[in-house]
Amino acid sequence: MKRKYLIFVKIFLEIILFAILSLTSYYGSAQAKYSTREISSKIASTATSMRVIDTREWQYAAKAAPPGLMEQVLKENTNPDFPVDAGRMKILKISLPGQTTPLFVINSRVLYECPPSGCSSYADPLCGTAGCEYFVYLKEGKLYRRVFKNYLKDLLPPELPFLRVSEQLKQGLPCLEFTENMDLINLTIRTRRFCYDGQNFVLST
Repeated sequence: MKRKYLIFVKIFLEIILFAILSLTSYYGSAQAKYSTREISSKIASTATSMRVIDTREWQYAAKAAPPGLMEQVLKENTNPDFPVDAGRMKILKISLPGQTTPLFVINSRVLYECPPSGCSSYADPLCGTAGCEYFVYLKEGKLYRRVFKNYLKDLLPPELPFLRVSEQLKQGLPCLEFTENMDLINLTIRTRRFCYDGQNFVLST
């Protein structure tokens, strides 16, 4: 009889413990979601007159890059001993009303879903613990000029926008606002704005 009673107590305690762990997991998850929504709301409230760039606006460079641009990107930013298939990078063209010249934002991460033209390389040398390198080019005459180069940590929850573009222009070009996740385990968000100073995109204070 005593043995049966001890078994009953043990089962009862296990049920209580399971219930406590389930509630902790639920509320911890809810708190994490709330924190993400709170961060998203805070970003939105501080980003007045900023346009969110939809991820669908990014395209494969093999499909959307203007002639000569990706060849120049490879020449200026990669080591010829480590071939990179620039066609598998992603590119975004920014051209707002009143803008003096289009901007081309390039994500150097080599995506492993190959474009219809095929893949010529699987190297991804421009990404690491610091993030992936992003470049911004503008066209000058027949060539392009790099006006931004920085490592960015772009692995964000889907509800947080990685890139916003200002509707107001400075020196004829919009400012670029990047939101990064500095810690993949503990969500740590950093947002920085870069504006054109006539030569390059520099951090705006």
